Amino acid sequence: MPKKDLGKRYDEFLTTKIIPRFKSPSTATFPKYESSMLIESSGLLGSKKEIETYIDSQNSYGAIVRTKVKIKLDDDYNFVSVKTKDSISLVWTPFFYK
Repeated sequence: MPKKDLGKRYDEFLTTKIIPRFKSPSTATFPKYESSMLIESSGLLGSKKEIETYIDSQNSYGAIVRTKVKIKLDDDYNFVSVKTKDSISLVWTPFFYK
C-alpha cells in the first residue's frame, strides 16, 4: 500500500477494527491523521514503523477515558498489529486483527 493513502486507511482501520471493541463505541473520537504520528526508525534488528495516536471514549460509568494506541506497520505500510493502553492501566494490551 502506498504511504500517501495512510491517512484514509488510518481512519477506516480505527473506525472499523478498533473502536467497535470499546465499551461505548458511539462516543469514541480520535485525532485526524498527521504525518508526525508516523514513527520510522531503523537499527541493527531492522526497521520499525508505528503510528502513535489515541482514542477518547466513555467508559461504563460515563467518564471520558483516553486510550493510547500504537499501530505497527510492515515495510509496505500495511497494518500488522495494534497495542492499546488506557489511562488507568500501566500495561499495553496487544491484539492482532489479521
